[in-house]
Amino acid sequence: MKRCIACLIIALSLLAGNSSYGQSALVAKVLAQLQIESNQCNEELIAEKPLPYHKELSVVVIPKYNEKEEEFFSLDSYILVVNNQSGKIISKYFEEGTTNGWTSDAVRLESIFIDTAPYKVKAGVNAFAIKLAFRGSSNPNPYSSELISIFEPRGAKIKCLLKNFDSETSTGEWDMHCAGEFNEEVKTLSFSKTVSQGYYNIIVKNKIRHIVSTKVNDDCKKKITSKTTTKILRFKNGMYQ
Repeated sequence: MKRCIACLIIALSLLAGNSSYGQSALVAKVLAQLQIESNQCNEELIAEKPLPYHKELSVVVIPKYNEKEEEFFSLDSYILVVNNQSGKIISKYFEEGTTNGWTSDAVRLESIFIDTAPYKVKAGVNAFAIKLAFRGSSNPNPYSSELISIFEPRGAKIKCLLKNFDSETSTGEWDMHCAGEFNEEVKTLSFSKTVSQGYYNIIVKNKIRHIVSTKVNDDCKKKITSKTTTKILRFKNGMYQ
């Protein structure tokens, strides 16, 4: 129950950090420039957020349908930096739904949100992140994950520096009452002072938990083991790897 409450709090905070399409005149201006109708998009997943270090600018994400069926869709990704007043597109990134991983089927794409915490990828350069949250549809085999991508505006273009890095994963198998096993991984990214090809290395700390739940008499007992690992992502051939 505590975990469910925590997840709800996180979800509400993420929604608070991303304005929805229905509330935004700015997004309407962006759609007009892109010559995209709102009904061509997954309107629930459209997001926008001001850049705290460039207060006249915002990041806007337009997820346009590439394919759409009853239980499946894929989305073309338009990631934009725009002027808050005019809505003019300053910088643009586009990738088709066939290659960007923005798909929803048995594992549902539930949310797209913008992280404008200053990702200081190199001296004097702030990037931003786009995070995708997925959730599986099976109750006996729960699954959720979060993917993070980091983007750097470069004039009229936006460069993807890190693509769909698996930052959170939760899997499990249980009897839907008590007995089962669960695995959780939460990865925290930070930037080191060492540099590869002009970009700061990313330190990834991965907190891993393994949970075994068993029924003892009338109680549900949990045994939790945990460990933390560390790895380094280095910039090579235009991407962090």
